[in-house]
Amino acid sequence: MKDNRADENRYINLIKKVGVSFTLFRSNKKIQRFSLRKRHSTKNVIKVFMPPELKYNYSSVDMEKFATNGYKLAIRRFVRIMETNFSREDLANFYNNFQSVEVSSKKLGFILLNILLRRNIVGMYNTKDNVIRIDSKYASSIYHELLHMASTIKTNGVYYSGFNQISYEGGEKSFGRGINEGYTEFLAQRYFTDASIKSTAYFYETRIAFHIEDIVGRGKMEKLYLRSNLKGLIDELKRYSSEENVLEFISNMDQFSDYVNDRKLRKKKIKEIEDLFIKINVFVLNTYIAKTKERFYIGEMSIENLSVDFVNFRNSLITSLKIKKLNIDVNRVAACLDNVTSNALCECGESLLDNKVGKGKR
Repeated sequence: MKDNRADENRYINLIKKVGVSFTLFRSNKKIQRFSLRKRHSTKNVIKVFMPPELKYNYSSVDMEKFATNGYKLAIRRFVRIMETNFSREDLANFYNNFQSVEVSSKKLGFILLNILLRRNIVGMYNTKDNVIRIDSKYASSIYHELLHMASTIKTNGVYYSGFNQISYEGGEKSFGRGINEGYTEFLAQRYFTDASIKSTAYFYETRIAFHIEDIVGRGKMEKLYLRSNLKGLIDELKRYSSEENVLEFISNMDQFSDYVNDRKLRKKKIKEIEDLFIKINVFVLNTYIAKTKERFYIGEMSIENLSVDFVNFRNSLITSLKIKKLNIDVNRVAACLDNVTSNALCECGESLLDNKVGKGKR
């Protein structure tokens, strides 16, 4: 039987050499310190502090440094779109990192790294050196990596990048990578990708991030992302769910993302992936339902409109999942989501009935 610890050690040693990198793939005050999973176990925790206060070291960009860079047009477009769509306050990380970022192409791609990590990497942002490397065959991936650059800050040994937080104290520990990669790719598609081009990068993570934004709100979630504020995202989701459920959801997204991007995923893992897939979708659905029920209870929605809204949101969730040649049980996933939706509608209907009965007795 193969010992996977050797692969893990090679991975950790490699990352220590190249620094903390964010890649693009194809295909005990609780409120201040969050449990950070190491290998997705609740027993392995480190302190993750509030995001640092953003300060401007720079307040403009110098495009001259990219005058001879092969990606200068893409970089110029990135700068223009970011400054058009976001406030200067939200671009502090972007301005600070842009002054020293290096962007280069890898003609042979990431062959060795992909073999070692069992991935299909086409772009990478190294936070330690503030360096972006792009596979020359996938030039458009630069926008994904530039977004990582624009949302990253380091302080006290912790890397804050969008919704991902990483520490190497006592070994590598990270939290939020799955939702972070999904939302990074979602923003790349929203602002920089031609609508006619369908991206396959982080497909499932992107769809989940889209639904989370629907719950939190576009403006608010974009601001939290650019300000590297995972804590703020957790606070928003805690309005409609428990802290434990929110943290479990983020941890499940991390593990799920690891599995779906593994080129050599073993068949025996399919049941575990299916369970994660269900838990993630059920959390998203329950959170959306909790938010929407607030409008119903204060009289902003009728039971008919509520029913249509619940069903439409449930139907927008992906229930099929194919990884390599492995398929999950679509019927099981659908049944779980249908059960959640049905129970929520029954609860609201009973509440409406009780309210009418109560008024009738007066």
